[in-house]
Order: sequence, then C-alpha cells, then structure tokens
Amino acid sequence: MRGSCAAMLAISAIGLLNASDEPGPAARVEDEKAIRSILGELDRAWNAHDMKAFAAHLTEDVDVVNRFGHWISGKAQVEAHLIGLHASPYRDHLVGRTSTVEKVRFLAPDVALAHERANEETVQSVRTYVLQKRDGRWRVRSSGIAEQKAPPAG
Repeated sequence: MRGSCAAMLAISAIGLLNASDEPGPAARVEDEKAIRSILGELDRAWNAHDMKAFAAHLTEDVDVVNRFGHWISGKAQVEAHLIGLHASPYRDHLVGRTSTVEKVRFLAPDVALAHERANEETVQSVRTYVLQKRDGRWRVRSSGIAEQKAPPAG
C-alpha cells in the first residue's frame, strides 16, 4: 500500500510539473493580445518608413522570405534590405498598408504561428509569422509572404 501511494504521489508530481509548463488561459489571452499588437506595430512602422522600429520586433536570428522569394537571414540584414527598399523609387507604393490578423495559434508556450491578410496599394498578400517569446517579450522569428493572385490559366 505504501509503495502504491508513493507511486501515485510521484505520478501526480510529474503531472503537475508538466502542467506548469503550459500557460493558463489568461496568459494565453495576454500573449495573443501582445502578438496582435506587435503585428499592428509592424504596419505602423512600415507605413511611416521607420525600418528601425520595424526591426525592433525581430529576433537577431530572424529569417524572412519576401514576396519575390528572396530569403534574408539576420535582423541587421533584414533591416538594411528594408531601409534600401523604403529609400527606393518604390517608396510611395509602400504606404497605406493595412492588415488583419486572421489567426494566432500557439505551437508551444513560447512559440506562436500567426497568419495575417495584408492590403497594399499594388498587392494583397497573406503573411505567415512564427513568433517566439524570449525574456518575456514576443518577437518575429520568421516570416514569409505569399501574394494573392489568380491561378494561371489552363
């Protein structure tokens, strides 16, 4: 009897340890609000051509695949690419971006997947973000853009 009680206590303790890794519903709600806020801040920074503010929401080891399929690794490289883009003749076409976060799904307590529909002057797209919580703050770890186009005929 004593052995089975000890075993039950051990199993219960393991269950509590595993359960404590998962945030409660209130924490998830707050995390989702924070993620949605960050994606909104990305829009504001983009429209203001403030790529330093935009890059502040990226991890140092971020990976980005842009609408042309170019893969850019590293926060400094992404920021430099975006500063150049926003200084180019396309600058005036890069304002007025609006977006709607369609879904946020948690893959782990500190990792989330978000999908967003974005509208810009010249294109509509779906953006996919992987966000990671480090040191209590959510940042974009990876993102990819797919333009919404009609499928090719035939």
